[in-house]
Parts: sequence; C-alpha cells; structure tokens
Amino acid sequence: MVLFNKVKSFLTFALVLFLGFIPHYTKAESKQITACYDGWEPFYYANSEHEAGGIVVTLLNEIARETGYEIEYRLLPFKRCMKQVSQGKIDILMVTGFTTDVLMGRTSLVTWQIGAIVRKDYPKNHITDLSEFKGKKVLQVQEYEYPEIIRDFAPYWRVSKVGYFNGDDLDVVPHAFSMVENGQVVTFLEDIIFSEKIIKDNDLDLKVLKPAVAFEKNYLAYALGREELYVKFENALRARAEDGRLDQFYKDTLGQSWSELGNEVDSDSKLF
Repeated sequence: MVLFNKVKSFLTFALVLFLGFIPHYTKAESKQITACYDGWEPFYYANSEHEAGGIVVTLLNEIARETGYEIEYRLLPFKRCMKQVSQGKIDILMVTGFTTDVLMGRTSLVTWQIGAIVRKDYPKNHITDLSEFKGKKVLQVQEYEYPEIIRDFAPYWRVSKVGYFNGDDLDVVPHAFSMVENGQVVTFLEDIIFSEKIIKDNDLDLKVLKPAVAFEKNYLAYALGREELYVKFENALRARAEDGRLDQFYKDTLGQSWSELGNEVDSDSKLF
C-alpha cells in the first residue's frame, strides 16, 4: 500500500507538471481564431446562407489555409466588434482606420472613397468640393467617424444625424438612402462602390456624385497579445501586394486593382 501511494503521488505530480508545460492549449497558440465584421459590400458581408463572404473574407481564408489557422466569423455592429477585439475576446476586426488598444495592420484592404449620394434629378452629375452643399441639409450617420475634411465642414451645412438602419431589419435598404430618395435631405456621404451597388440592386431613384470628396484607408486590426497572428497575416498581405497578387485579385473581382482603389502598404511597414 505504501508503494502504491508513492506511485500514485508520483503519477499525479507528473500529470500536473505535464499539463503545465503544454503551450498549444493556450489561446496565444490556438489555431482556431475569430474575426468580426459589420458588413461592407463587396468587401465583406453575410450571404444568403448567413455565412461570411466578400473579397476580404476570401483573402483571409486563403491566408489562414496557408498558415494553418481556421477562422470563425461573427457578424456584429462595428462598435461592439471593436470593443470585443480591444478586450481580446475576438482576434481580428475587419476593417478600420487607425485606432488604439489593438494591433493595427499595415496593408490597407479597403479605402473608403466617399462620394455624395443625391436624387437622380439633382442638376449636376459631378462634384468639385463640399461647397456644393453649403447651407443645404446633409445627412450623416451616427455610427460613422468621418474623415477630418468632412468634420471640418460641419459648420457650413445643416447636418441631420441618423442611425444607418431604421430598426433591427438589416435586409432592408439602409435608412440613409431612403431619406435622400424621399427628399428629406439633399445628400448623404458614403462609400462610392458600396453606394452604387445598393442603388443598382434596389433600383433606387438616386445617383452618386464623383469624384470622391474624402479618402480613408482601412486595415485589419488584431487583438493585443496576438502578435504571432499579426506577423503571419501581415507578412502574407505584404507579399501579395509586392508580387502583384492583390492587384490581380481585386481586378478580377471588382474590375479595378487593389492599388487603383487607393490601397497601399504603409511605408514604415516591415517584414518580420
């Protein structure tokens, strides 16, 4: 019995010691990762089967296969998505401009090219600058952090702020587009590619004035502590930018290359 107890004690100690030295059970080394998104067609969105789809999703899945990761996608409102990434509850955010409390990517995947959405009977088809709407009623979305050039112009027009959707039904036409079409405001500033798709798909009585009045590059953001994930994905993105694969992929999908859409690798970016 004494010998049995000694053997039992030794095995228990050995098991505890063994479990204490298995790094692949920790979150930092896990190959199962999470990525959240709020919907920005054609870059990322939930398809009819409620699965994540779009250019950025396809790209991330390709890199995940190369590096041995498996991604679970979660559709969340942007602010909740950002909060969960900053708290380390989710690994990757698609996509954002520069912000704090996360590891910011260095290869932009989406450039927010902001045009002016107006009714089809608006007398002009192009825009020179924001002074076009001086003194007029303009809609801005509560959830958006607009580029500085738009924020600075705020005193010169009458701003009406609303939520992007009118209620919880995310399948309807965004509320902002309906307000312009109904004549409640003169214009609404939004991404050109996304807006043209919404207008075409829903046969709206609207058009998009170009060129863009503002630009903002958007990147992947990673939870703090996921440096190994950041390194692998950002290296893979930069390699694709340098050898032309990103340009060709976007060209084949959108008709415009990745760089033609305003994207680039930050000049201070490095391979690790």
